[in-house]
Amino acid sequence: MTKSFFQASGVLLAVGLFAAPAFAKNVFRVNFFCDIIFGEEAGGGKGKINGKGDAEFNVKGLETDTAYRCIVFCEENEPFFDEACETDAKGKLKVSFKGAAAGRLCEHPGMAVLDSETLDEVCVSGFDDLP
Repeated sequence: MTKSFFQASGVLLAVGLFAAPAFAKNVFRVNFFCDIIFGEEAGGGKGKINGKGDAEFNVKGLETDTAYRCIVFCEENEPFFDEACETDAKGKLKVSFKGAAAGRLCEHPGMAVLDSETLDEVCVSGFDDLP
């Protein structure tokens, strides 16, 4: 009985160790939903925060060569990370901020892209196809 218990425990530990790196890779993933820009809905995109606290924004369909603000927040009105970010000539915003969320513990984290002048939300994170 004891031998079986230790064998089963060893298997569970090994499975846990192999699975840990996969879970640590990205701890937060979202879709970006964007407002209507010039009469057309912006393309949207994806966002993620990895286990090191690095935040990545990957949004397309925005205005070309335009300055925005990329924010990460725990509560919507309380951003703890706010940096300038800019789209390329194709209207794509693809930036990564190392350590943007490092050391933060949030129950309801979020990410957003704001208009740099008015600070209105252009794209905000959310979840799609929830059960």
